[in-house]
Amino acid sequence: MKAKIIELKNERTMVWVTLAFVVTLLLLYVYFMNETVFTVAKRASLQQELALHTSKISQLEFKSISLRNNIDLALAYSLGFNDIKTNELRYISKTPTTALATLSSVQ
Repeated sequence: MKAKIIELKNERTMVWVTLAFVVTLLLLYVYFMNETVFTVAKRASLQQELALHTSKISQLEFKSISLRNNIDLALAYSLGFNDIKTNELRYISKTPTTALATLSSVQ
């Protein structure tokens, strides 16, 4: 009895294509894992930097509030500000400068 062997004409080509496909997938896996690790490390670094900047902003806000609370008349006089005399009061009068349009006429 003779055994019939199925011969694939492109057997070598199929093996090499499959091997190339597996190697490509492996390289892509390594690349994406590498990118993920670097992204996580970068994110941790950015979070530390954000915490540092937030701390600096908080310190500046506290300094601003404390400086604002120290403003009084003595400081204003020392900086050259003067009291306004009643006859020196100047202000802009509130006269209407725009026209009022109604359905029947313009006033």
